[in-house]
Amino acid sequence: MPTTKVRAVAAALALAVAMLPAARADDIETDPLEDEEKEPARFGSALLESAITLGVIAGYYINGGGWTSDNSDADLHWDWPSWKRKLSLDAVRFDTNEYHVNVTRHGLMGVVTYQIGRTNGLGIVGSTVLSAIDAVVWEFVIEYRESPSINDLILNTVLGYQLAEPLWQIGQLWRGGVLSVGDRLKTTMFSPFDGLHDLVRRPRHHWWRPRAWRSMTFELGGSTRWDDRSDARTELVLSGDIDLVGDRRYVSPGAQEGRIAPGTWSRVRGRLRFGDSGSGFERSATEIESRTALAGYYQQDARGNGVFAGIGAGFTYHRENVNAGRDHVTLAHLAGLQLQLSRRTPALAMRWDVAAYGDFAMIDAHRYRDGNPFRKPPPYLSKLQTQGYYDGLGVTGTTRLRVDTRLWSFDAELSAHQVWQIDAGERIAVSLRSAPDLGAHGVSDFRLYWRAQLGFRPGRLGASVIAEGSDLRGTWEGSRRESTSTAIGIALQASY
Repeated sequence: MPTTKVRAVAAALALAVAMLPAARADDIETDPLEDEEKEPARFGSALLESAITLGVIAGYYINGGGWTSDNSDADLHWDWPSWKRKLSLDAVRFDTNEYHVNVTRHGLMGVVTYQIGRTNGLGIVGSTVLSAIDAVVWEFVIEYRESPSINDLILNTVLGYQLAEPLWQIGQLWRGGVLSVGDRLKTTMFSPFDGLHDLVRRPRHHWWRPRAWRSMTFELGGSTRWDDRSDARTELVLSGDIDLVGDRRYVSPGAQEGRIAPGTWSRVRGRLRFGDSGSGFERSATEIESRTALAGYYQQDARGNGVFAGIGAGFTYHRENVNAGRDHVTLAHLAGLQLQLSRRTPALAMRWDVAAYGDFAMIDAHRYRDGNPFRKPPPYLSKLQTQGYYDGLGVTGTTRLRVDTRLWSFDAELSAHQVWQIDAGERIAVSLRSAPDLGAHGVSDFRLYWRAQLGFRPGRLGASVIAEGSDLRGTWEGSRRESTSTAIGIALQASY
């Protein structure tokens, strides 16, 4: 990695650590269930801000040639035959765009629009509807020359409540009371439109800080990694993990029980890895994970034993270098069951989480990781033929065990993901039996990620030893390709 990049990473971590001592919220009791009802809905402001955001993105798209005939995705025109195909949904297809366009750009659009709605008091449902409306306007009107994309309509809509909601919940920790510059900066990091609104107008929602249990850990470390038992390579690792329970019952002593407010059980985890790729020191992996509870019930007894059960959602993104290739995985956990069993005493805290979700996925076909065997476009048939990844439906199972004492902590996590290709809705419908060089049907993939971490934290600073790994499998018509990765490392921790 260039020296300037190393310094930038170190500076970012130092800034995060420096902000931690000032991050503690006021110890004023409050009821988050009531707060959800107090925030006024500002529909006009939400529509105006989302329209401005959409206009800025549209300007970028148009300036880049989106409305010209040079656009390789241009299948339609601004005429009645094209609109008839759109309105009848005959033209609605899975697109063939590059991975970063479908995931990063469209995902970011969904996150921004959702947070606009959340900041303006529309709630989870209203903000999701706003994201869906923006997605429809974009796919049917702004990108009028292209067939409306099924995957964009899905991801732009669901990524709001899956990823933007937990970010918004974290941003609320520093709102209320007299806002310092540090409070405003921390809010803006996770909920930028709240930060902007608080700067230009007096906050209307409350003058207290929410009571919440939160675990915020930032790490800087190094690891040694082996791919498929190959030669070891060294990596620099930078990560952050924020877990939040904004339910008053969870932070209150004695027996408690009741419904939770939507979004108040949330988590966001991000990690970057940097390593030697053979041509230089560069980013070797990016990981983003989230989960949030949409509805649920929590109960605890006077001895510190708690049970939470709910319906929730989440998001998983993994991009990593595996040997000489790359693996992209995007899993939108649409909905599923979440369960946590906890035991908390003054000397010990144990939390065991289990969850299962149904997914919409965009994933690299690991079966073809060594090279795409299909005919190069044109024609642009599907993602698998043109880009090497595909749209799929899947299931996810996760479990996590955390044990914390005054000095020691143990954190183990396992997630398994199975994805099956959606054999419909391709950009061009052809029979692959008559033209097998244009693609394949019936592809499936499996991903397994695991991590175990033992930490020593006498205060807010500490250190840990980490072991982790992954198992990647891709299959098609009985043939399979599998890759494994294992790493061991150490990290310095700053927690709050």
